[in-house]
Amino acid sequence: MKQPGLTCAPFTSSDAAALFVKQADEAVHIGPSPASESYLVGQKIIDAAIRTGADAIHPGYGFLSENAEFASAVRQAGLIFIGPSAESIQAIGDKIGAKELLSAKLPQVPLIPGYNGADQSLDRLVSEAKRIQFPVLLKASAGGGGKGMRIVREAKALQEQIETAQSESLRAFGSDRLLIERYFESVRHVEIQIMGDQHGHVVALGERDCSVQRRHQKVIEETPSPGLLPDTRQKMNAAAAGIGSLLGYEGAGTVEFILDTKTQEFYFLEVNTRLQVEHPITEETFGLDLVRLQIFVAQGYSLEEIYPGLDSIQPKGHAIEARIYAEDPDNDFLPCTGTICKWIMVGGQAVSDGGIRVGEGNGIRIRYDTGIEDDSQISIYYDPMIAKLTVWAPTRLQAVAHLERALGDTVLLGLTTNQRFLVNVLRSDAFRRGEYDTGYIEATKEHLLYLPAEITQSAISSLAAVHGGVHHKASKVPSPSLQETVIPALLFRWVHHEQQRTTLKHLPFSWRYIRYKLPKTEFAVNLDTTGDAQTCAVEYEELPVTHGTRKNGDFSGRKFRMWMHVQDKDKGAPIEVILGMVDFDAHEERVTGRIRCDIGGIQRTYHVHQERLPTTDEVVSFVYHREWARQIRMVRVERLKVRAAGLADGGDDVSPYTSPMPCKILKILVPSGSKVQKDQPLLTLESMKTEVKVYSRHEGIVDIRVSEGDLVEAGVEMCRVKS
Repeated sequence: MKQPGLTCAPFTSSDAAALFVKQADEAVHIGPSPASESYLVGQKIIDAAIRTGADAIHPGYGFLSENAEFASAVRQAGLIFIGPSAESIQAIGDKIGAKELLSAKLPQVPLIPGYNGADQSLDRLVSEAKRIQFPVLLKASAGGGGKGMRIVREAKALQEQIETAQSESLRAFGSDRLLIERYFESVRHVEIQIMGDQHGHVVALGERDCSVQRRHQKVIEETPSPGLLPDTRQKMNAAAAGIGSLLGYEGAGTVEFILDTKTQEFYFLEVNTRLQVEHPITEETFGLDLVRLQIFVAQGYSLEEIYPGLDSIQPKGHAIEARIYAEDPDNDFLPCTGTICKWIMVGGQAVSDGGIRVGEGNGIRIRYDTGIEDDSQISIYYDPMIAKLTVWAPTRLQAVAHLERALGDTVLLGLTTNQRFLVNVLRSDAFRRGEYDTGYIEATKEHLLYLPAEITQSAISSLAAVHGGVHHKASKVPSPSLQETVIPALLFRWVHHEQQRTTLKHLPFSWRYIRYKLPKTEFAVNLDTTGDAQTCAVEYEELPVTHGTRKNGDFSGRKFRMWMHVQDKDKGAPIEVILGMVDFDAHEERVTGRIRCDIGGIQRTYHVHQERLPTTDEVVSFVYHREWARQIRMVRVERLKVRAAGLADGGDDVSPYTSPMPCKILKILVPSGSKVQKDQPLLTLESMKTEVKVYSRHEGIVDIRVSEGDLVEAGVEMCRVKS
């Protein structure tokens, strides 16, 4: 909630320039970047509040937000904790304790078969998992968000997965206690928003369907749920309100269930004793500000005083939220780090809770919740979520169509994101029909990664309903070809160089000036973050202007004929390219802007960011068109050969293992000099709270080149395996 004189923000070293720090009235540095030394140290948060004269602490929806000891310490320090009592958090926030409480006090609430005992020995956990029968789900008792969660389908993988889940849980939540549950292959994840006051009143504020997940983390949420029948909805709301009343719950909370859509049977999952990431969709359908409600409840007001008739309010329309993450769907959704070079929202105005709401007309609302801006950093220390994009519309079909369009019109340059993947999910037939479950992404990932960018007939119909009945045939936009990706990047760079020229400006636009030979430049091009580089040669000739005059330094309207050779193949048919508008903002080796050009008869606007890496001579380009976004790494072949000439050949018997992203070396699993087998684990890495194991690709002797605890950048050689 952003109002003058109301906010004080604690921050760490890596967050010093973050947007939330700039927006706060006061900000206090509380320590180094690792959360274990800052955001997870409750006393540092309390000290910051006392130093600035704050009256209350809002725990947000991460770090210590569900920590009973922190809630108690805040109140003992004479401050208001904007959330439930420590007793409520202790009773229900721990997943094991919650099951024990409900089994004894609310037996009518159905529970998932599982084990939640105090004996956490490895032998007991293995024994209980076998009793429950596979597949089983290991879950961190003290927290959520997919951390410390593992699906185990066979006994031989159980011990390793238990140890990994315990390790991840201990680092994320300070406890390695696990519970084990029967894992259902096909269910929906449906949660109920509750709000309680200090006077014993608890209301249920409808459901949110959070079934579209990857790595057990939600990426798209919607309300109302398309898989919920009215009778089941009523029972779920009643169960959630009953749990809140049992606890004497204060503030915002969420009761989560899993739902079998075929039978409409549901089971209690957990209670999140905090505000959820996806709360905006509830706010949009109910017309509420949940953060404002939290603050008034914490001040002692009753729900009836704050919002008369809250217990009978009915939701309107449909809202869907998509989480934009800095991650690479093509690389198993691994987190990405770096600088956000350009961030362009659809447009809008600030609202009280820090979000941005955009009015599109015809009743459509678009909202951003984000803490980023140009030059914001995405580091290895925290969750890689960049923004939440929410759309409200009168109908589900309209909400889906407008969210798809808003994702395409949201420009982010500098990092790989999941935007295109989210659009593909929204365009998939199963999602449009509302027929998906928690396993949907995993089961259809390969299809969703390469789904053609198409607008289905249902999407066209919904847009037509909003835009005055305009109707078009469904169309397909194929994935961008190499030429459509490379040409805008090359033209953008060449135009920038031409405008920076201080000598020989009378010469025509070119990068080589040989009358009898077409200009030609050869590049090694790598698209996106995976795959091998391709050799790409570009030749061109400038065509005469068919009308008007042309001045030196004026690029709009210039026409070229271009040829591209890929991997030493014969050059293909020439492509006619007409330059349109070009604008950019240059800063040393970084250039950001837009270019509009006609490539082969199709005119489009591309957003481009480029920077040269002085250590490798590579030019990294991010090219964004609303139907796709690509990262290109280019280096002139002649420069590449010069650098390569000075490198020794390691030989075929040496296999280097480089870090796939900036990360921390958690554990070295085998000593250097050991003989290892193929597929044997060598190292454990952590980036953005996610563990990744590195396995040997063949048999040989391992040479470890890093140490436990090292923080390494992407591309650092961690070890070698020599045959």
